[in-house]
Amino acid sequence: MTKRFVRKSVAALFALPVALSSSVACADEYLGKAFRVTGPMAGQGLRVERIQWREPEDDADRGQVVGNVKRLDAGSRRFAVGPVEVEWNDKTEWRDLEQAAFRDDLLVKVTGRNDAAGHLMAKSIEPSTTRGWREGDVQLTGVVTRSEPADDGTRRLSIFGIPADMPRPGFNRVESLTRRQDSRRPEKPLTVEFLGRPLRITGEYDATLRERRNYVLDDRRNPNIRDDLVQELQLEFFWRYSDRAYVFVEGKALYEDEFRRTNGTGDTSGYLERGLTWLFVDGFARNRVGLQFGRQNVREFREWWWDADLDGARLYFDEGPLHAEVGVAKDVARVASRDAGILPHRQGLYRGLASVSWMWASRETLDFFVMRQQDLSETPLRGTRIDEIHQDTSDANLTWFGVRAIGQRSLDSFGTIRYWADAAWVRGRETFTDFSSADIARAPVAHRVSGSALDAGVSWQTPWPGKVALTAGFARASGDRDGNDEIDSGFRQTGLHKNKGRFFGVNRFRYYGEVSRPELSNLNVTTLAVGIPFFEASSAELVYHRYWQSVAATTMRDFRISADLDGRQRDIGEEWNLVLGFRDLRQVDLIFTAGLFRAGSAYGAFAGKTATLLTGEVVVFF
Repeated sequence: MTKRFVRKSVAALFALPVALSSSVACADEYLGKAFRVTGPMAGQGLRVERIQWREPEDDADRGQVVGNVKRLDAGSRRFAVGPVEVEWNDKTEWRDLEQAAFRDDLLVKVTGRNDAAGHLMAKSIEPSTTRGWREGDVQLTGVVTRSEPADDGTRRLSIFGIPADMPRPGFNRVESLTRRQDSRRPEKPLTVEFLGRPLRITGEYDATLRERRNYVLDDRRNPNIRDDLVQELQLEFFWRYSDRAYVFVEGKALYEDEFRRTNGTGDTSGYLERGLTWLFVDGFARNRVGLQFGRQNVREFREWWWDADLDGARLYFDEGPLHAEVGVAKDVARVASRDAGILPHRQGLYRGLASVSWMWASRETLDFFVMRQQDLSETPLRGTRIDEIHQDTSDANLTWFGVRAIGQRSLDSFGTIRYWADAAWVRGRETFTDFSSADIARAPVAHRVSGSALDAGVSWQTPWPGKVALTAGFARASGDRDGNDEIDSGFRQTGLHKNKGRFFGVNRFRYYGEVSRPELSNLNVTTLAVGIPFFEASSAELVYHRYWQSVAATTMRDFRISADLDGRQRDIGEEWNLVLGFRDLRQVDLIFTAGLFRAGSAYGAFAGKTATLLTGEVVVFF
């Protein structure tokens, strides 16, 4: 019954793009709606590389343009931003900008009225703080007054009289194949010519200093302090062979130095990693389908399902508000130079991933996820001796499937809300092998897996001075109710998750806790948070978590606090985090994190003991 249900669920997921695209095609999904389009100049208009559906605009003549000032004529009070002619008058509001400092090439945001084709009468002019801006790009925001599809799948839009050509259909497309969710890149990246085409060279340097105290909770003998410094240098090479083919190559060098460890010997290592290396080819099926091959980053916004670099192949599909991805993955070589080969737990591991995202309203989507994991590695026979570095304790053939609703909605004078709700199930079979005795395998133990989880919450950015944001969330994952039967009813995440996101702050952080960093498995988490933005692009988040097990157990699947649980009480404890993010510097990010975990009654004699974390991170983009 379970297998039949999973097969039907997977079949329904893959059929969904066809069904939804048929309904979308019945009407023009662009005409009369407000969109934000971004891209380089192409003749008298734009070549759209990014398009976003915006909130409905009551005034169809109201518009906005972002770009570099050109042809400034202060005498006639006119200048150009890309294909848009801008004029100002005595009623125009100058925000954080003096007219005397106004000059050519300045990056600005202009809001006003479109009183003639390609002409904007400015209501306000201000410096733009758009992150990762690329020189030569222009951004238009306004109501689409014309929409003309072509037979090859391309489309020409008109926004306050300016043509905007879309080489690909769909306004919910992957924002960038080359950019991770936490990263920025300079406005003017280093670009050289390679085989007659531009080769863009970018990268980043990341240094993280971290101190962890008393993660074992037993501070009677020593303070259990661990201090380490991790440095990473990353180089990226992005080559656009044509408008339909792109190549990306990334390399990493890392140095890890655990320079203080009070209850052991610290470790130091330097090594290289192969990063993303892929080829993307677009333009199939009337430009609705693209294919990507090589080591690539699979991700979704909350990183609850996945955010990982995988060797594989992936297909993208776009049609209006519908976006879908289907991929297969398997490690083909070692990732780091310090590894002897493919890590034992990833040998013979195949994954199939699929997701469908339907933007049913501006900034609101309904997402569907499926992942199938097939482990074809050999399970060792009882009595086999295997060195520790080659041991693989779990062989799991599992299927995850679930749904998410996520979005942002303006409440006008009452502020803005963001919400999310995830529901997930896992089904399959898992075999465990115990190596606890002299590296000799014990008899494998197999059982069926059937677990479920949910995660929901809401953030409210208030209209109060300072735009204080309040967040409340709850997450729950099932536990194994009977450890002696053949069914494990405990949920576990996909193994590709990172559980990182943000509420209304500028930096992503671990939203289940920075100290404990738990996997959502046999766990309940209540979260409360207060966020305060400051400066232009900085924020502070104070976050509180309360933890308890779904079923009392002596272990947790992935929980950084290493003290033993008593298996009778369910109260794991509570945690406070303070996250400060500074992104006001043009090419530097600063992140400071402080966390405190206090143990609950499930830790027995250690109840009330605390563990702490201090982290400072500097990221330089170039």
